[in-house]
Amino acid sequence: MRRFIALLVSLLALCFLVACQSNQSSTSSSSAADGQFRIVSTTVTTTEVLDKLGLDLVGVPETSKTLPERYQSVTTIGSAMGPNAEIIASLKPTDIISVSTIKGETKESYGSLESKVTYYDFDSVDGMYASITKMGKRFDKETEAQALIDSISAQISETSSQVSSQTTKPKVLILMGLPGSYLFATEKSYIGNLVSLAGGENVITETDSAYISSNTEYIQDTNPDIILRLSHAYPSQVKKMYEKEFKTNTIWQHFKAVQEGKVYDLDEDPFGITANIRAGQAVADLYQRFYGGN
Repeated sequence: MRRFIALLVSLLALCFLVACQSNQSSTSSSSAADGQFRIVSTTVTTTEVLDKLGLDLVGVPETSKTLPERYQSVTTIGSAMGPNAEIIASLKPTDIISVSTIKGETKESYGSLESKVTYYDFDSVDGMYASITKMGKRFDKETEAQALIDSISAQISETSSQVSSQTTKPKVLILMGLPGSYLFATEKSYIGNLVSLAGGENVITETDSAYISSNTEYIQDTNPDIILRLSHAYPSQVKKMYEKEFKTNTIWQHFKAVQEGKVYDLDEDPFGITANIRAGQAVADLYQRFYGGN
């Protein structure tokens, strides 16, 4: 009996030791997996998505906007439109994240690092969903990615159910402004996509590009019910430009939207040139402007 008890104790001790070693191995493996990615996010939009996925970053964009708290002490790598390749290289990234909207303007900035840059599609809400899914797969965060998509989709679906009950759609003209000039936004732009989701009809029917050159003669017969004015950069300067344009160019006075006071200046947040995680809020905001009064 004593020999049996001694053998049993030895077996139990051996099992405990194996379990401890297995647990240590699992912990070590988990730590290695967590640290295998060194991600540099070059835009605010992608930084916010990566935060929702619970990912740490080694580099974030320089911006006047407030980034998620977890990235407050992370190295800044220059602006989205002007990334600093030397700083990025010093961070030894495995992944550099950007958006396809600005690929043409920034591609050469990365130099030899270009092979590590992934340009995700944030040109539309559906493009954003697909990009979030790809990020989830790439960084082993598929559950978090789907949860984020479901959250945004639920907000938009709520507004879509209201849109379906409307019998007429307001005609909408969208201006995207830069200091000294502005463009007309088509349905291929992100803001054009939002207008469509909110139940509006874009008076610009061009579909070859997201934005086209402004020409008031081109739109004088469209007579939009609503005019949306956005800024891509320097909002205070662009707003003054809009005000001057609408006062000095008399053609605007003939538009129904101007006569009825339905000209809206939209904030860059939640609106902007690329899709973002507040798309549901943006669609709901537009719906209220289209159908719920001022």
